[in-house]
Amino acid sequence: TGCREKAKRRNLDTHQDTCPKRVVPCPYKNVGCTLAFKTQDIAKHKQEHVEKHLSLAIEKIEKLEIQQQIAPLVLKIERFYLSTPVRSQPFYTSKGGYKMSLLVKPNSFQQYRK
Repeated sequence: TGCREKAKRRNLDTHQDTCPKRVVPCPYKNVGCTLAFKTQDIAKHKQEHVEKHLSLAIEKIEKLEIQQQIAPLVLKIERFYLSTPVRSQPFYTSKGGYKMSLLVKPNSFQQYRK
């Protein structure tokens, strides 16, 4: 990593974890930043790439929102021919939305008067 500090063997593990010359991934890796750099350069990287990190975060949020909107709700009903009602597990319509469950009553219908 380019570190020239001399450390005793018993302290080597600790030094490797805290060495400012250690190469680490960007703290914004989870939103898409692929850069890696020395620990001592984290603050500089974050300052120089604020707009890039913000843009990556916005893209990720938009993708997650789209995935949430199109995620299908699938309720598999086995033995549909039975007349026993089936209730789904509770689910939310969206983040912070309504909590709902689906009740299906197979083979039940009401005859309407003419």
